[in-house]
Amino acid sequence: MFSAETHNFRRITMISRKSSAVAALVVAAALWGCSRPRDAAWSFATRRPWILAGDSQALTPAVNRNVVFFCGGYAERQQSRVYALDLSTGKPKWQFNIGNCASPPLLASDVVVAFGFAGQRDRILVYGLLTDSGRQKWKIELPGNPHPPAPAVVGDIIFFAPVSRSMLRIDARDASVQTFDIDPDLTVAAENFWVVAAPGEAIFGYGKSFWRAKLDREIPQEGPSLSEPAANPSAVASDGHSLLFADEDGNLRAFDLGKGTVVWRRHWNKIASAPVLADGKVFLSIYDQKYALVALALSSGQELWRVPQGGACPPYWDSTRLYAAAGNAVLRLNGESGKLDWRFNAPSQVTTAPIPVGNFVLFGTVQGALYAAKAQ
Repeated sequence: MFSAETHNFRRITMISRKSSAVAALVVAAALWGCSRPRDAAWSFATRRPWILAGDSQALTPAVNRNVVFFCGGYAERQQSRVYALDLSTGKPKWQFNIGNCASPPLLASDVVVAFGFAGQRDRILVYGLLTDSGRQKWKIELPGNPHPPAPAVVGDIIFFAPVSRSMLRIDARDASVQTFDIDPDLTVAAENFWVVAAPGEAIFGYGKSFWRAKLDREIPQEGPSLSEPAANPSAVASDGHSLLFADEDGNLRAFDLGKGTVVWRRHWNKIASAPVLADGKVFLSIYDQKYALVALALSSGQELWRVPQGGACPPYWDSTRLYAAAGNAVLRLNGESGKLDWRFNAPSQVTTAPIPVGNFVLFGTVQGALYAAKAQ
């Protein structure tokens, strides 16, 4: 007969074994989510909680020669950082704590420019970090905006609109700032303001008004009034001749920048990704009952091809091929035909534009990891 103490010991042992088994399953699940696929050259995982973790940040990386600059981490606990990783191995060279990434890293001059949210997004911090060491060269603190327009980089100049009536021209070399006030007496909702980079210039505006800030001019030049207001755009793209607005209602409109008139328009249930202009075409993901990646003629808006896969990340154009994220996969397609010629299955949802660099394709996932897939 066992004593009460022996019975309790056995019960405690059984509970302990069950707890260990559960813990092992939790650890295994976490490791599986961050595991590296066989055909990946390397992967880099940011820190995240082991249990009941939500999504982590992983923003589109930037590459300068053999170094990858990546912003990601567990923003809910202010653990997002800017990392400099060796392109060939994925090993970190340096890291800088930013807390909550506000935009992908931008490269200008000898610095990587990083935007981060502070507090309850009531402040935006902009850092200039030396690319070789990660040392802070300069820092700018700006008023907060929960959903600011994405910054645009043109050469060594960063264009950013932290508030609704001013455009900042930040020189990445010395952090000098010039402010262009739209109209101090005008009430403009911050979400109506937009800015986009085009060859040799930044273009920004709201409603029917827009300005062109060329690098060789100090004062932005106002363009012709648009025939229709921008009307709260969700994404903007331009090649310097055409200006495209996507909105939350599924509308895509192409304007002639020289005349301000609408050239063509398209409509879907939802526009899932920002449009990309390249090779006389417009590439974007849309949602009509299901996701699809489409290619349109830039001159007319005519649909050239459609692939029944897509997602929220903007595609990336590289010479003759298009790279796109589709759920847990990265796709490479022929730009002319849309024919799929390479696919990479990721361990979890892809949350960045796929960036081809040499023999690698770089992309981040919802678990805050960055992968370098071997492109065939």
